[in-house]
Amino acid sequence: MSTSGPTAAPPRPIRGAAAALLRGAVVAGAFAALFGWLFRPLIATGAYLSESDLFDWFLPLFLSPPAVWSSDIFAGLPVFADTSDAAHYPLYFFFARVAHSWSGYVILPYVLGATFAYAYGRVVTGSRLAAAATGLAYGLSEAMIGRQAHINFVHAFAWFPLMVLAVDRLVDGASSRWIAVGAAATACCFLSGHPQPVLYAVSFCVLYGVTGAIAGRRVKEASVRLVMMFALAGLVMAIKAVPFAQATLYIARQQVGLDQFVSHANSPAQMMSLLFPAIAHDRREASLYVGLVTIILALLGARQWRGQWRVALWVAAALVTGLVAMGKTTPVAAIFYLLPVYRRSRVITRMLFIFAFAVAVLAGWGIAALQRKRTTRRDITTVSVIAAGALLAGAVWTAIDPARFVFEFDASRLSALPWWNTGIWVQVGIGACVIALLCYSRYTRAAVPAVTITLLALLAADELHGQGYGITARGLQLVTVPAAATRPSVHARQMAADLLPLRQRYLAIGGTTIDPIVPGGFARLWHIPIAGGYSPIVLERLTALATMGGNGDVRPETLGISDAALDLLAVRYITVRDADFPPPATFERGGTTWAVPELDIPVGRSDCGFTRARSTSIQLPAAQSVSTIDLVMDLRCAEDVPQGTVVGAVDVAAPGVNLHHELVAGVNISDRGLSDESIRQRARHQRVAAKFDDPALRPDVFRVTLRLPAVQHGVTLSVHGGAIKGWLVVDHLTVTDGAGAQHPQTLGPLYLGDERRWRELRRIRTSRTTDRDRDEDAPGELEYTIYENVRALPRAWIASRVMPLAGDEMVATVRTMQLPDGTPFDPRAIAIVDEGGPADEAFPTGRAAATVSRIDDGRITVDVDTDGGGFLVLSESYFPGWRARIDGSSVPVERTDLDLQGARIPPGRHQVVFELASSTLRLGTALTAIGTLCTALLLIKPSRPQPPR
Repeated sequence: MSTSGPTAAPPRPIRGAAAALLRGAVVAGAFAALFGWLFRPLIATGAYLSESDLFDWFLPLFLSPPAVWSSDIFAGLPVFADTSDAAHYPLYFFFARVAHSWSGYVILPYVLGATFAYAYGRVVTGSRLAAAATGLAYGLSEAMIGRQAHINFVHAFAWFPLMVLAVDRLVDGASSRWIAVGAAATACCFLSGHPQPVLYAVSFCVLYGVTGAIAGRRVKEASVRLVMMFALAGLVMAIKAVPFAQATLYIARQQVGLDQFVSHANSPAQMMSLLFPAIAHDRREASLYVGLVTIILALLGARQWRGQWRVALWVAAALVTGLVAMGKTTPVAAIFYLLPVYRRSRVITRMLFIFAFAVAVLAGWGIAALQRKRTTRRDITTVSVIAAGALLAGAVWTAIDPARFVFEFDASRLSALPWWNTGIWVQVGIGACVIALLCYSRYTRAAVPAVTITLLALLAADELHGQGYGITARGLQLVTVPAAATRPSVHARQMAADLLPLRQRYLAIGGTTIDPIVPGGFARLWHIPIAGGYSPIVLERLTALATMGGNGDVRPETLGISDAALDLLAVRYITVRDADFPPPATFERGGTTWAVPELDIPVGRSDCGFTRARSTSIQLPAAQSVSTIDLVMDLRCAEDVPQGTVVGAVDVAAPGVNLHHELVAGVNISDRGLSDESIRQRARHQRVAAKFDDPALRPDVFRVTLRLPAVQHGVTLSVHGGAIKGWLVVDHLTVTDGAGAQHPQTLGPLYLGDERRWRELRRIRTSRTTDRDRDEDAPGELEYTIYENVRALPRAWIASRVMPLAGDEMVATVRTMQLPDGTPFDPRAIAIVDEGGPADEAFPTGRAAATVSRIDDGRITVDVDTDGGGFLVLSESYFPGWRARIDGSSVPVERTDLDLQGARIPPGRHQVVFELASSTLRLGTALTAIGTLCTALLLIKPSRPQPPR
């Protein structure tokens, strides 16, 4: 019995773009499986990868809702201009707002970087095994794995291979779709969170494009395409790039010195970590190890440079960036420093991702040469001799000069196998295996497939073995915190409750990166307002006001009674670690014990052109009895003061006690510079012979001893400077108590003991991961003291006088709480504004109240009620784009008290709304919309047939 009917047609093969996407999905899936295993602890436990900056900034930023402006950190920060806030990065948006997966966001760049590296290797070599070598070598390199703490860099590095691939295809005359691909990759490289990688990536891509265009004789066509690609990339990333460009005019760090530029570089001994990864080096900022197998294969690939411009270019790239890793040891880094754009970025070794990719690409060429039997006996001999010689020389160097080398980790951190360690001989063994396999492939060509696959497996094992993280069958031994650690502790919740009534702020004076109560970016996540924070774009005016660093730390001088900065920033509570002010080292002179660090307390303003009287006040701790006070003092910039002039005085006040000691130029004090012969010749007073002998100070410093008639408590020391050209400085202070014990003073404890400003609130023990549900006594907790600033201003207040001052006058006024005419500066009553605006103005005194009723993203509402009007000061950082409306009517916002905002208000009851309306954000958003539309149109545009690859 037979049947008949239509015969089913065979399935049509998948071709073109669909086939490429399918192959790409398979490759990406394989890399996803690999990195999913490596990061399995994150997936299996639900913990958060939290090494260093991840916990301080990137993790809380990821968990926080998107914002334009944050009022919770740095007394107000333009988040929309902060490149580390990757809110507009598509992958960040997906994982943070849709998938809600921190682990996915951490793992993805490794998958992407390896996949894009594979794609580039596949295109330029035509070999899948060569491409696999390139992808593995780059994805597992120290430049990627060692950068976990800076996940924004890892994401940026992941897009670099795709940028290079797009440029390569464009100079080869491929479809204009590659303009869109390259633009999208470049924009993602920038939007992922840092401007430095994209600077290096674009610079190299321009060089790559120019070289390829000249080699392919397509200069005009390729130039047009490259310009279009980078112009389109500029449009796509404008939403962050335009505001960031504006912010660079206002942020604290504008230029860096050569030392910062080459910081974290490897010494010649540390460069040996290229062969022996256990040698101590900066794995994060100077990540050098790409695998010994990768390097040997790259040497083999470099031998194929004849007739291959790509090989020659990657060899040059590897050599140049490798020399950059040596910092000042070679002139290469200094040459880069001469470039205007480059010199504005610190840590040039961050370009080592180009080194890692260059070596990975060359390793792929080495594999391709083996596959196609293009390696000669001379090639293998040369490579073997170079590799063996380098390993032998390195081993001998470490043996004859062991003091120069420090080994970071040992076998126990990497595997249970006792022979698997990171010393010298294992690396020599790996090199010997690779050399043997290369030689075997040359003499037994039939075994080349097995040799290449073995080399790939050895390459992956070598790179994993060389990482600074332990590795087991369950993946990498990562630095993680439990999910509960992202919730505020009982101490953070108490702090939030204490601050809420007046919406004042908190500050860890040692910096938020070491603060367990409100660390780093968690202030924004938990809505606990702090004056510090952690951001690369901390505003310069804030740092000038509070002498604050990029991690929110402040100098001890800010705690002094004569400094108004923390009052203006509404800092109500501060936290001090016991380690912030450890007991000082001391020395003995003249029968008295002194603290080693100079106090360097200036009396009033410390500038040469100011000739008004000045003074400063120091209250000794109330609990400390005082019988004698010993000071070391000197004059500065006062060589013009005539002999015998009274230049100041020291007063001691206590219940029933008033001591007065005059300071006379040329009699008991003189200028510190008189030790210099040229200054002494023009000085108008003599150099005092009886000097204080301290080798840490210049010679001309002088001792003052004040003996109280009886032992006292609650002693206040006042130092007055006369109206002279120059100023007085207190260098050392030692107090002798009633029992004869001596107490050398240091700035922090001395200022914190002043009850006129600081009140000890409570002492706690805590850590970053404990005390979430209750105050527990857990191992690893440290001691902290919380102080209350009794002088802290509210978030908004009304001043009755407005005084224009120049910038330097503003700083001096805040630092000394004295106006230029010498009168006291009361920030509650007087607001100082920029010169060039309205003139000095006084408002009628009377009822004046201001209450912050609401704080939103870029919008702050203040209710005011005055009898005669006034000047409303808002303790929020000033930035272009802020405007104010009083009952709907616009009024100018003036920069006030150096960094804050202010507006003049009429009499009566009003609602004042401060609102951020940034023109650069609007412009950037519009340009990005245009660029995204153009990119989409290019991607869907029908394209001409591409040249075969």
